[in-house]
Amino acid sequence: MSRYTIELRYLIEGNYDLGLKDYPIFDESYREQLNNKIIQHYYFREIGFETEALFKNRLNQKMNEIMPYYNQMYESSKLKIDPLSTIDLEEVFSRKSKTTGEGTSSTSGTGNNTNNFNSTDTTDYGKISKFSDIAQAQTTPNEILNDKYLTSATVDDGQDKNTNTGTNTSQTESTTSGTSTDERNLDEDTTLTRKGNNGTASESELLNMYRETFLNIDMMIIDDLDELFLGIW
Repeated sequence: MSRYTIELRYLIEGNYDLGLKDYPIFDESYREQLNNKIIQHYYFREIGFETEALFKNRLNQKMNEIMPYYNQMYESSKLKIDPLSTIDLEEVFSRKSKTTGEGTSSTSGTGNNTNNFNSTDTTDYGKISKFSDIAQAQTTPNEILNDKYLTSATVDDGQDKNTNTGTNTSQTESTTSGTSTDERNLDEDTTLTRKGNNGTASESELLNMYRETFLNIDMMIIDDLDELFLGIW
């Protein structure tokens, strides 16, 4: 029974609209659940204001002021952690290298060809000249041929020799060259992961410390709204 203002339940039973539709919340699907917890907790408490409209205004104002902070707590509570691990480290090492090599080869050669020659041409010759001053009429051809009436004779014989000596020289040169390039790329990634208990605390100690961090965020919000209700019931 209300003594000073009006109990929250009468507003709810009379289908009074409390609002609570626009304050920021980390997950919209959770809004109805949180609103119901607030209503059930203060169901038999009298509002701390003279009129329902003023109460509604202050209630929605308060929710808009406190929910950004509590939304962060809700988000952090969703993080998945291993309470028995004291170390969770991942190290990534990357190495990139590039090796380039160049090679040049050259081959050259020189060739000489020398021919020596020596040739000799020899020619033998002989010549006989005969002269007779006897009247041709008194001699016969056979007598002349047989040197019967020969006045004089000249014999000319000898040898012609021609010698050729020399050297033929020829020279050739050849050059062969080439260039080669070798390029190698190396990409290496190494990941080192360390996770578990490094011995700083026992598993039971870790569990106890983890339990101490549990937060009932809904009740923290509800407690912040206590100032909107009368402290006498």
